[in-house]
Amino acid sequence: MRVEASEVLNQEAKPEVEEEIVLETPKEKHRILLMGSGDVVINDFFIAMDNHFECLTTSNRMDDMKVHMKYFNPQCIVVSLRDETPEEMQRISFMKLKLVDEFLPLLKSLFEKMREALEELDMDKMDEVLAEFKSYSYPSDMQEYLNQLALSVESLDVDSCMSILEFWEKEY
Repeated sequence: MRVEASEVLNQEAKPEVEEEIVLETPKEKHRILLMGSGDVVINDFFIAMDNHFECLTTSNRMDDMKVHMKYFNPQCIVVSLRDETPEEMQRISFMKLKLVDEFLPLLKSLFEKMREALEELDMDKMDEVLAEFKSYSYPSDMQEYLNQLALSVESLDVDSCMSILEFWEKEY
């Protein structure tokens, strides 16, 4: 059987069936920095990691911890102690204080930058400072202040922004 080109052209094209592909957005996992000699607790976090956590361990050296804080940007730090000496526990306690002491001046500088942007009514600068605020992780109560600040910046409510900054700064 011979098929002529005209016959092929006259045939109706079969409609292609398109499959709808639905990609699920993966839920954001909580980033947890783990340290200490309590292996059982640390292992439990790694076991649960597939579903809920992104985990990274660090030593109790200050430089190591700072690097992990900077590049991993954890939402939580878990210290699991087991056989630490009093000196090691003192070092861990000092690290916590040092991290807080380094964060608070940074937070205060962000408050000042935002106030300047608000006073100048500089929307671009407000957005830049807000992006800088958002580049850090906060405890839930501080995150709520940030969320409120973001809404106020987006709606150009300068008075509300100033009030939020004032309350947030008093809190910390």
